[in-house]
Amino acid sequence: MRVVTLRCANCGAPLSVRHKVRFVRCNFCDSQLEIHREDSATYSTATQEVREARVAKLQKSVERLQLGNQLEQLDREWLMRQEEFLTSGKRGEKCRASMTGGVISIVLGVSGAGVGLIALLGGVGMCLCISLPVSIVLIANGIHMLATADRYQQALAEYKGRRSDLLALVRVLDQARPE
Repeated sequence: MRVVTLRCANCGAPLSVRHKVRFVRCNFCDSQLEIHREDSATYSTATQEVREARVAKLQKSVERLQLGNQLEQLDREWLMRQEEFLTSGKRGEKCRASMTGGVISIVLGVSGAGVGLIALLGGVGMCLCISLPVSIVLIANGIHMLATADRYQQALAEYKGRRSDLLALVRVLDQARPE
């Protein structure tokens, strides 16, 4: 009986196929193959089942890449967005506004206003002229810092939630991956 040597359409391994055989299974990758004979050529193609498995694997790979891209984009956007929540220090350095700094600024502002009022009651009116504007600036700065720190915490929670959701999708996709 005549034997033809072909290559597996799935993995490329050599196949020895008898002349009248229409379907074979690859000994290397275990794929079900269909043998096609034309005038000048004989070749194998993966059966629908194998093609569907390959397509499903490719789709999962594409989905995984898309989720990875979404994660990278989310991280880049977060890095850029953090600039909104930075404040400038005395020497121009940038730092994130904090609740503690806001509270301290408000406490100092209220304390300065209290000292100015005590000085005014004691007959030293000049202290009030100096301490009142400084106190107002400190209190306003403290309120601004508290609001900025709160917005930062809300934005951070939103970012972490979205990132966690994407990572959960990646884990589900990785667990469902066909072998």
